[in-house]
Amino acid sequence: AYAAVYLKDPKAVEPFLTNVQTDGSTGYYSVALALKDSGITAIADAKGKRLGYADPDSTSGYLIPKVTLPESIGGEDPEKYFVTSFNGGHENNVLALLDGKVDVAVTWASGVGEFSEGYTSGNVRSMVDKGMLDMENVVQVWQSPLIPNGPLVMRSSLPQEMKDKIVAFYKGLPAADYECFRSIENGDFKDYTPVTPEFYQPIIDARKSTIGG
Repeated sequence: AYAAVYLKDPKAVEPFLTNVQTDGSTGYYSVALALKDSGITAIADAKGKRLGYADPDSTSGYLIPKVTLPESIGGEDPEKYFVTSFNGGHENNVLALLDGKVDVAVTWASGVGEFSEGYTSGNVRSMVDKGMLDMENVVQVWQSPLIPNGPLVMRSSLPQEMKDKIVAFYKGLPAADYECFRSIENGDFKDYTPVTPEFYQPIIDARKSTIGG
C-alpha cells in the first residue's frame, strides 16, 4: 500500500517505523497454500490449476508472487502457467482455497515459528487464531524471498511537533503496553525500528515495473 501511495505522490506520507519479528528480522513472506489432500506438494505441481491472488494492490498477495514465482516454475509467466483470479483480500483468498474455488492460494506469513501454529504473525496466524483455518488441512507449497515489513506512516504535512509525539508514542508502545502493541500489529513481534523510504525502494520499483503507478 505504501508503494502505491508513493508512486502517486512521494511526498504525501512518510514511513517512520516498522515492526521487528521475534527473530530480529524486519521482513515477512508471501506463501502459497494448497489443501493437504490435493496432491500438490510444490508450486510447480499446480500447472494448469487455479491460483488465487489476494488483491491487485497487495504486495504479498499479488506483486511479489507475480515477480518471483517464475523462478519456481521454470521461468514461465504465472498468468499462463496457472488459471489466476483475485479473491478480494488475503482472508477471502484462503477461504476460496478451503471452499474449493482455487487450488492454490497466496497469502502472507512471518515465516517465524511453527507452521502448525500458523507461524507467529500474518494472515495465516490470524485465521488460525480466529478458528477459520486448521493447519492440519493445508500444506505450504511455495515461499517468496523476504519482503520488507510494512511501515507505519504519517502525513508529511503534519507539524514537526506532532510528528515527534507520534514517533515517541509508537517507539515506547512495546515496552509500555505489549498487548496493545500485539493487537495493533496482529501477532507476536519484538519491537519497532526506524525506517525511511529507501527501505521500500525495491517494492516501489517492482510495483512500478509490474503494475504501474
